[in-house]
Amino acid sequence: MNEISKKQNLPENIDLLKAQAAVYKETEKISKIDFALSAGATALLMVLKLVFSQIGIWTVITAISAAIVTICSLGLSYVISNQKDLAARMQMMFDCNVLDVSWKDAVLGHKPKQEEIDRYKVIKTRKDESTYLGWYNKRVDGKPMDVARVLAYQENISYDVNLRRAYVAIIGILCLIVLLATIYLIVIGNSFWLPLIPILAWLLKVSIANIWSLSKFNAVVVEFNVILDLLASRKYVGVNRFNTLFHCMYEHRRRTYKIPDVVFQLMKKLLHFKADYDQLLIMEKIGRI
Repeated sequence: MNEISKKQNLPENIDLLKAQAAVYKETEKISKIDFALSAGATALLMVLKLVFSQIGIWTVITAISAAIVTICSLGLSYVISNQKDLAARMQMMFDCNVLDVSWKDAVLGHKPKQEEIDRYKVIKTRKDESTYLGWYNKRVDGKPMDVARVLAYQENISYDVNLRRAYVAIIGILCLIVLLATIYLIVIGNSFWLPLIPILAWLLKVSIANIWSLSKFNAVVVEFNVILDLLASRKYVGVNRFNTLFHCMYEHRRRTYKIPDVVFQLMKKLLHFKADYDQLLIMEKIGRI
């Protein structure tokens, strides 16, 4: 049997969850600055279009502004990428500790430093400390470790993959609308397409990042289903098999963007219900309830 319920509430593991939440909070702030910079530049350039009647002056201002915004956005993207990678490794360290999987640098990179964990765990977030207790569902209690690992990760997979797919669709639609508007303005010779460059660049960047992240998540789902079929055939799934699953999950987590609160709240109840339903189906399939 397993000790997941006990291990997940140990102070050192709770510290990991608190630290990764603080890192994600910091990343969210930087992402908002990145978006505000791009959207603000677009709005400002449209206003300047009305102020400057001489198109030559406005074009020069737009070109310079777009270049500055692009450089700043690339710099912020670099910081965001590093922060997301750190948060992902903290989450994976928690999973390794709780699910009895050895940390492998080749799979997950280097472990987060203790000073990094100590620095971030004390930062206040919107989450109450009780939120981190009982991170994994109680259904893992009393199950063999190979089954317990599947049930623990299924909750992450079922819940997150549907949320990500919805978000990618929303961002993709917005990106397509702005892209088509930009192309249309270029075709008709209207210079108003220039102010759309910063926000279009941001939408493209976020769309590509989310599509890449979702592709890694799809790899998680494929690997998860392989493991599930092995369990259904009454075969034991060793740790090495879970290392592949962990690697795919890590690649997803370190590239993913935070879902906006509006989208999250709209889908929260539905996705929680689906995650519970999927878990029951899995337990019935592998026949070890």
